[in-house]
Amino acid sequence: MSKGMKPVWPLAASFAALSAVTAPVAGWAQQEAPVQPAQTSVEAAPEPVPAQLEEIIVTATRREQSLSKVPIAVTEVSAEQLDSAVVRDTQSLQMQVPSLAVTVSGSESAGAVIRIRGVGTSGGNAGFESSVGTFIDGVYIPRAGLALNDLVDIDRIEVLRGPQGTLFGKNTSVGAINVYTKQPTFEPEAELSGSVGSYENIIARGSVSGGVTDKLALRLAGQYNVRDGYIQNQTDDRRYNDRDRFVLRGQALYQFTPDVSLRLIADHFRKDERCCVAPYTLNGAIPSGVIAGLGGTVFDPPQDYTTAFDAEVGSEAEDSGISGHLSWNLGWAELKTILAYRDGNAHDVSDADYSDLAIAYIPYQDSTLRSRTAEISLNGEAGRLNWLAGAFYSKEDVSLNSSTLFGADAGAYLQALVRATSSSQIPRSFYPSGTGQVTHAEQDGDSFSLFTHNVVDLGAGFDLSAGLRWLHETKDGGGESTTTAPTCANAALPASLKLLCGAAPYEDHYDDNRLTGTAALGKSFGTGRYVYASYSAGFKSGGINLNPPSTTGGTTSFDPEKVKSYELGLRLRLGNRIATRTTLFYMDIKDFQLLSFDGVTSTVSNAAAVISKGVEFESDWLALDTLMLRGSLTYADAKYGKQTDSDTLRGEQLTNAPRWTGQLGANYERPLSWADTRLLGNVVARYQSKLNTGSDLDPSKEQGAYTLVNARLGLRFVSGYEASLWGANLLDEYYRQIVFNSVAQTGSYNGYVGLPRTWGVEVKKRF
Repeated sequence: MSKGMKPVWPLAASFAALSAVTAPVAGWAQQEAPVQPAQTSVEAAPEPVPAQLEEIIVTATRREQSLSKVPIAVTEVSAEQLDSAVVRDTQSLQMQVPSLAVTVSGSESAGAVIRIRGVGTSGGNAGFESSVGTFIDGVYIPRAGLALNDLVDIDRIEVLRGPQGTLFGKNTSVGAINVYTKQPTFEPEAELSGSVGSYENIIARGSVSGGVTDKLALRLAGQYNVRDGYIQNQTDDRRYNDRDRFVLRGQALYQFTPDVSLRLIADHFRKDERCCVAPYTLNGAIPSGVIAGLGGTVFDPPQDYTTAFDAEVGSEAEDSGISGHLSWNLGWAELKTILAYRDGNAHDVSDADYSDLAIAYIPYQDSTLRSRTAEISLNGEAGRLNWLAGAFYSKEDVSLNSSTLFGADAGAYLQALVRATSSSQIPRSFYPSGTGQVTHAEQDGDSFSLFTHNVVDLGAGFDLSAGLRWLHETKDGGGESTTTAPTCANAALPASLKLLCGAAPYEDHYDDNRLTGTAALGKSFGTGRYVYASYSAGFKSGGINLNPPSTTGGTTSFDPEKVKSYELGLRLRLGNRIATRTTLFYMDIKDFQLLSFDGVTSTVSNAAAVISKGVEFESDWLALDTLMLRGSLTYADAKYGKQTDSDTLRGEQLTNAPRWTGQLGANYERPLSWADTRLLGNVVARYQSKLNTGSDLDPSKEQGAYTLVNARLGLRFVSGYEASLWGANLLDEYYRQIVFNSVAQTGSYNGYVGLPRTWGVEVKKRF
């Protein structure tokens, strides 16, 4: 485990490795320069075209623009980059994108968090919407957990940093991830691949596309991904945190005329996994002593990938959707509409205490989320003005049902725990097995907005971008929690011993009208030099607390977050081989939505403010005709501001917010002298400095600095076959994404652990 690393060592080591590679590669390039045949014609041979960086076109402003002249901090990741860097799902996308961090806790469906520049919304409450909006082919995905799918048949991904609510749906207060899948093609094409690897990993993937008529093209893509778990449970000798998931996507593209097209997309995602287990990271002396005294297993010290628990742990989820995309060139403007419907549901079971005593368990935690969205936009030009205007509507229904019950050892454990910490005595019969609480909550929401975003060419190299969005949103919801625990009605017991008690039924209403906007002034200084300054007002919706608050207090709703963001960006292209992007940023967030868990109860509040400021640097360097280098470095000082109520949090770095993150990547490709074969090589490393993984910033929840390294080495044959050896987390770093207070075990902690080193081989065939 990498502890106490300085930010410079992984970068220096990576640069040293790249330098070592560059020298022999340069020699090969010189030795293998092709010999020009004698000219038999009087005409001079054509001059070879020197290699240069390709111009990257992005749609960050919903227009096609060069990445070097977009007044937004954007990272574009191509399908080839995803494949070569072993980025197979949304979570591992952080290997390629500066400032992006993705963590998963008890359930990918409910406990996923996406952060940009150190800021994101805690998981664990379905009423919270993500600070980072995710869009797949323009369709808004309303929760981070639904966005954490395998990346299959992807064309490209664009990650936008800073508030993006003017153009992209809603609740994109600190950024947006835009995923674009490959469209149907009229020319026939197909790709099949199979991969086998460590932990019995098998991935089978394929896609096929082609024209049915001269106007209709179809595309079908799918993937099946299975892998054994990497957490060993000594109680039942099974492995947990495995993979068993399936993705299928079908598309149809109908080209009515050269100016009118309709694209239909239907997809289905399914998973059935033993996830997610959290081994102990620290044992409190008293609770671990009680567990051992009652015959339970206590690891001392805690073992990295080993645990012992007694209740069933599993996660099932399905998510399906259909969308229609109409594009119509009217001559004076381009009309685009997107209509979409998505239906997702999840079923989770878990051991609430993660010990092999039967203290408490979760027999079910079920959720459903249905969303309907509609968007229409017009984009056109009038002289120096490029204008865009549109409207967006979404309707969302959320339903939650869950239960937490005492196990057969609850009475004995709590009796011994009370005896060890005080002179009080309680009988075991106070906590009978099978009693506890049952919770139900639901929410219906409607959102409507009008937006415009315009770019004006001011002349002399200046351009002005300005946009506004007006949004009206309503939410109605509530819930209740009933209990069968007899202690909850016992007036003689102190509140600390009244566990798994209910909450009275409640209903609440949220209604908001909000105006947000952005403005950016840019200036081009000749070829390849661009500077901009921007201001954006961001917003993330408030809503209903869908974890019913306890009878002892708590809020039934929470307020929206408000964001003011400032950026200063510089884009430089040095010749044809080096391009850099530097961004200074400052984000001021009021009424930050915060979820905290103390081992017994969860609390929702707006009792925090946040300031995130820093700098991002990205560079692409075509070092040789055969070698591309990519690097990035981010410093993000993301702290709780002065308006934060908690003295413990105020002025401290946010949860899961590393001050330093850095990425280095090298992609190498060169022809070999036999069988028209090409050698392919890629390595990418991501470093992050130490951070605290707990919402309360308890020092026991700190995670040290570490570096993840992925790599691929392969051969590509002229026949269309490709064979490669791949590896992820090659340094076998042991790291924890989230550490939390163990349930009813003061002084003990559990943590969700990242995937250890994996490797495998893949064979691919393109037709």
